Amino acid sequence: MTLTVVDRAQWRGTNQTLAIFTFTGQKSIATPWLAGLGRVLWQLASAEGFRGKAEEVAVLHLAGANARKAASRVLLVGLGDRERYGQENLRKAVAVATRKAEGMRLTQFGLAMPHPTGTPPLPSLEETAQAIAESVGLASYRYEKHRSKNEDRPPSIRQVTVIISERQTITAARSAIRQGMLFAEATNFARDLVNEPPSDLIPEQVAEVARSLGSDGTVEVKIFRKPEIERLGMGALLGVARGSAHPPVFLHLVYRPPKGVTVKRTVALAGKGITFDSGGLSLKSSEGMETMKMDMAGAAAILGVFRALPILKPPVIVHGFLSVAENMPGGAAMKPGDVVKALNGKTIEVLNTDAEGRLVLADALSYAVKESVDEIIDLATLTGACIVALGDQVAGAMGNREDLLERLKAAGAKVGEKLWPLPLVQEYREQLKSSVADMKNIAGKREAGAIIGGLFLQEFVGKTPWVHLDIAGPAWADKGRANGVAGGTGFGVRMLLTYLTEFTN
Repeated sequence: MTLTVVDRAQWRGTNQTLAIFTFTGQKSIATPWLAGLGRVLWQLASAEGFRGKAEEVAVLHLAGANARKAASRVLLVGLGDRERYGQENLRKAVAVATRKAEGMRLTQFGLAMPHPTGTPPLPSLEETAQAIAESVGLASYRYEKHRSKNEDRPPSIRQVTVIISERQTITAARSAIRQGMLFAEATNFARDLVNEPPSDLIPEQVAEVARSLGSDGTVEVKIFRKPEIERLGMGALLGVARGSAHPPVFLHLVYRPPKGVTVKRTVALAGKGITFDSGGLSLKSSEGMETMKMDMAGAAAILGVFRALPILKPPVIVHGFLSVAENMPGGAAMKPGDVVKALNGKTIEVLNTDAEGRLVLADALSYAVKESVDEIIDLATLTGACIVALGDQVAGAMGNREDLLERLKAAGAKVGEKLWPLPLVQEYREQLKSSVADMKNIAGKREAGAIIGGLFLQEFVGKTPWVHLDIAGPAWADKGRANGVAGGTGFGVRMLLTYLTEFTN
């Protein structure tokens, strides 16, 4: 897909479809592209029940030569109440327009950039342009690798023309559009990985994906296979992988800024990469396994980030540490009651083999600490308890540094990826005490499951500033949303890219 930016004078609307955005309660469509027609078109749309509510859309056909200079057809898309306008309203409205255009079997359309006034704080032109590009890229995503080519599906959108009102803003808008498309492409890259059938994306294949990211030398990639993992002493990762026919891999990726750039910080991203989670001998139900190819969404998000970093060139050294394995109930599988030793020397009594994500992360976090990074951020589809607490739109966030957590929350808010802080209640740490090892991998109670998971991980970060993101809910969509189809969402990619480029000063 290509996005271009033109000003009003350059737009040629003949036989084109133009998406225009409007608020609830207006009496006219206030846009320079439809001079003299705004009131009439609003009346026509209103007669069909259109009110400008959020994500509402109406299709209007324009008659007459003067009208067709603006467009032959208008997609009128609601932004909701003017007083509540923000980036998220715009993102959803752009996504709705994109999906509607696709449903109408269009391959191209125009999109008039909204310039609302009088509702501070308003997004800047650059923020608006980036949000538009992200939303178009995300909403047009499809995963069709395994579909028949004979199905009658709408064609893909190939061209979107974003129209702004002033020529002097084109350069800034184009730069923001490029960044927005890069963010969307990196997110869709992660979505592809999550959506891949689990037998097609075994740990070794994830290693090959990582290797491809370093093929041009902009990202360093180290791949540790089972013999190296054994020498490192990653007993927790090895324990999880024992029941699978496919051996685990541990991946270490490094992005470094170009020469001459002053490095502001060294950030570690640690990801859970369980390419399929059966639960091990603590077997999940068949229904519970249906979407467990998504249990590597944390690792996929980090790979998406590394795909974009060489282009963005932030002044930050970024390490990626990915523990990748299958959790299967094979003959050699880890048993409830087994004890494993993590890289940092802590021993763990495994009472539930389905609490495996914290085990593989224990080794990844321990490795990250040895690299003497300034801070660690881990992403994991860790607990169903976090979904119960926060639903499927919000990730839980826990850590040992309030300032780091707040910066991540701000980065997420800027791109519409929501985080909500959960407390690491130290009194609950007692529930992880074991009678035979340093700790156990589950508590004896069902309460506070997401927090217990965070407390477990805290044992492996020492004093390094750290935040754990439990993305179990927002990493997967059971049904399509405005910004995309059902399946992997790529949650975390845009938040982390925003954090690394804007919040590491």
